[in-house]
Amino acid sequence: MISEHKTVPPQVCYHCGSFNAKLLNEEDGKMLIEKIKDNFNQRYEFRNKQHTLENIMFENIREFSRYIMGNVKQLEFTIPDIEIKRNDNS
Repeated sequence: MISEHKTVPPQVCYHCGSFNAKLLNEEDGKMLIEKIKDNFNQRYEFRNKQHTLENIMFENIREFSRYIMGNVKQLEFTIPDIEIKRNDNS
């Protein structure tokens, strides 16, 4: 007898183009995106000032592009200590 279970079609990753099986349901996916967004909006100390993680990544990418273009001789990524808050009760 042929099983009539529904299979989940593969998903294409918009970032890298790879195919992945769907691992999260819609509710869990939304919660994960919300948690990532919350962590990106938190402020961290970076170069003696408070910056969002988004701005810190932008500055590191800019520094990397300067290195690739030959404008600077040394590449130095600055990554602050990041604490991700968890709530295991939900």
